[in-house]
Amino acid sequence: KDRVVLSGQFDASDPTLDPALAAQLNALSASLAQFFANAVNTTNKGVDLVIEYKKVAADHFFRSSLAANIQKMTIDKINVPTKLNDTPEHRQTFLSDREQKFILASAPESKFALGLEYGIHKLSFGTRFTYYGKTTILGYGEDGLGINPTVPTDDGLSRVADQYIYSGKVVSDLFATYKLCNEATFCIGVDNIFGVHPDLAVVKNAKYWAYNNEPAGPWDAVQMGGNGMMIYAKLGFKF
Repeated sequence: KDRVVLSGQFDASDPTLDPALAAQLNALSASLAQFFANAVNTTNKGVDLVIEYKKVAADHFFRSSLAANIQKMTIDKINVPTKLNDTPEHRQTFLSDREQKFILASAPESKFALGLEYGIHKLSFGTRFTYYGKTTILGYGEDGLGINPTVPTDDGLSRVADQYIYSGKVVSDLFATYKLCNEATFCIGVDNIFGVHPDLAVVKNAKYWAYNNEPAGPWDAVQMGGNGMMIYAKLGFKF
């Protein structure tokens, strides 16, 4: 309830803007203004499931875990301030279609993680597989407002939704751990060993409007990130 969102930009020169608000902006020599507001009610419904199994025998062990998250978020109400709730354009500027989709994309509908680890004596090694579910994000559109955003096709004959669909992806990790003593452990590993990246932020048949997103880059900051493979080494101490 009343979660914080960032509004769109309101223009002091907009003749339909509330006169008192426009006067305040002009007094501050501000041509545009946007602000944070506790304004949106959302509901999440879903299931979290975790299953773990461990088998220990003499000097070796096997451990496995499966975690699953399935959910659905809905936007129930947008509480637009009174002074900005006078026209459809102002309501959309307050929280555009793009921003609404961005909120929903923050809670992807599915995620699954499988972990397997085997250890013998002081050495253990394992792997993790993480499935990141599909998300959909809207671009800013040709006008940059994010209100029902569309862009022209490459041939200029029609318009399509400025929409980026990031399909589900599996990221694989490997790691090995060696217990140096009771107080110290050494670990090496590779995260995202196959260098999996999100799908490119390209609208089908409108490639000239690619990357029309928040980072203005090849993809949005969806679940797996865009860094690709990472190799690491860690030394841990326990006191």
